[in-house]
Amino acid sequence: MTSGSGSAKPDPEARKYIRSHVMRGKNRKRASRKEDLPVGSWINNQEAQVTPHGTMSDIPRSLAPDVALINYATEIKPQMMELVFTWFTSLKQAIYPVEVCMEADLDTSQWVYYLAYDKAYVYSVLFTTRAFFDYIRDQTIGHEAIAYLQNSLEFLRLNLADRDAQTSDSTIAVVLSLALMSDLIGDSKSAEAHLKGLYQMVKLRGGIKALRTNSQLQKKVCRTDLQFSLSTGKRTVFFADSTTMSWSPFIAKDRKESSKLAMHQAYPHSLDQRLLNVWLDLQEFSRSANIAFQTGRKIPGALFQEAVTSALYRLIALQYDYSDTTPVRDTIMRLGMLAFSTTTFLQIQGLPADNNKDLSAKARTFLRLPPTAEQQQFEKEALEEFLKLKLWFLFVAYITILSRLGDEDLIVAHVAKIVASLGLNSWRGVREILLDHMWIDWLDFCRSKAQVLLAKALAWGSTAP
Repeated sequence: MTSGSGSAKPDPEARKYIRSHVMRGKNRKRASRKEDLPVGSWINNQEAQVTPHGTMSDIPRSLAPDVALINYATEIKPQMMELVFTWFTSLKQAIYPVEVCMEADLDTSQWVYYLAYDKAYVYSVLFTTRAFFDYIRDQTIGHEAIAYLQNSLEFLRLNLADRDAQTSDSTIAVVLSLALMSDLIGDSKSAEAHLKGLYQMVKLRGGIKALRTNSQLQKKVCRTDLQFSLSTGKRTVFFADSTTMSWSPFIAKDRKESSKLAMHQAYPHSLDQRLLNVWLDLQEFSRSANIAFQTGRKIPGALFQEAVTSALYRLIALQYDYSDTTPVRDTIMRLGMLAFSTTTFLQIQGLPADNNKDLSAKARTFLRLPPTAEQQQFEKEALEEFLKLKLWFLFVAYITILSRLGDEDLIVAHVAKIVASLGLNSWRGVREILLDHMWIDWLDFCRSKAQVLLAKALAWGSTAP
């Protein structure tokens, strides 16, 4: 960590971020309530039950607790209390885009409970919040954040020496927050050490399924594991054995067989059924998210998290089964789905779009490699379905994982050739293709960046020799 100057309160830029995030989605028109269906859990091998249009909810968001009334485990100064409030109102909710779903943490009681009896947890919250705003401001971690970190580690050691506290929910919450924050600021060595410790703690509890009684904590553990894997390229520590995970569709069980057949018939090679099942799940999730927005409703946070968690674990596991002989179509689908999933699940506002460094590197390498004979044949024959798939991948990758200056020229050139081959000259035509694959149509930053990319591609095509 690079030391910088800390401040007692978030600076004006940070305060603007907090206000904008808290207000996002609050003025939407509420729809009439309908009975919700149970969501199930891929993590715990419980089947989901989802209608063809997705399970949606119009439950209002809960407000943050009155942080001044919490009986903290340690002495809290006013500026520290403000950081706790910031954590409840923005950072904890910024993990998932508010437009996509209801936040899973509607009940804040367990986090308040941790603040009341676990000093290590109190200081981990202070460190996470202060370090986040330090980092998005100038890519450094200030002295104040480092002091909070040192206090958190000191009390964490005491927890680990206590048989009753060493694997408690609050101690697990401390370690996962330290692991996640270390990874986000680029300290992969510390992140890996925390993650290994986290794995051992969960193992002592009986494994990841043993956390089912605290689903909020269980999903945060999985999120931390996935974030580190996508950032470093290392295997996940949970669900590392692909033979023990479920490869069946999780939420797309009701999709008609015609959908599967259409995908199979579009290409000369048969699709990996495992990859196809993930594709169908994410398509269903994307469709449900768009319907939810159009009807003024929201997808329950539990469904959102389970759907994307299951997809990411399966997609990451597949990379170890694929090789240079894997059909280019399968590689495009896998990388594209990883990029799409990180948009809604792992991308935190304020951090670089290519924070998932290993995933970005893999996509960059793929685009720069000479086309395979298979790809050359597809493009020469202008195989429509392949060109549409590649176009979708290029737009998703540009928005989510490829944001360097050198990436843009490469992607623009690819997009220009494809839109010319498909006879596309407007956003409407491109948007239809994106929606046919998977696309969250109403995320403003996605739509605006996509339209900019198309404009540049059309301009490039008009001037290309």
